[in-house]
Amino acid sequence: MNYLGHAAVAVYLGVSPQVTFGAMLPDLIKMSAPEVLERQLFEIIDAFPLDHPLLLGTDLHRRTDQVFHQHPQFLAWNARLVKELRTRGVKKGPARAAAHIGVEMLLDSHYVKTPQLADGYYSALHFGCSWQAPLGSLKESVIPTTHRVLAHMNEQGATIH
Repeated sequence: MNYLGHAAVAVYLGVSPQVTFGAMLPDLIKMSAPEVLERQLFEIIDAFPLDHPLLLGTDLHRRTDQVFHQHPQFLAWNARLVKELRTRGVKKGPARAAAHIGVEMLLDSHYVKTPQLADGYYSALHFGCSWQAPLGSLKESVIPTTHRVLAHMNEQGATIH
């Protein structure tokens, strides 16, 4: 659930907040509506025109995951954490899950300290809060979560630089 990492890739590529939000959307849905299958999101968004920002963003999300999760550095960090967790008695499945998420969260902790990336992330969340789109029940789950994330950021004093 590294939606900040997906926002970082989008910001580095110089895309719009709408595309950036699309890149974050699959992980926001996993966080806000775990009972909703990611496949449902893609079925809805895949019906959009090919140049729709959210379709471009979710495609960017998929391509980023394909590259990132096969990158030698990610695989090395992940393997190292799995090994460490296993030596501490964590079972294989939970160790693999925790290591995977742990690597992504460590990277996100770096991204959030980078003003340009934080700004792009924040702008995408603002777009998400005001977005009017045909997502049905998915929107009822995602938009309140997006508002909660923004509220937490505001409480912590986050600002756009």
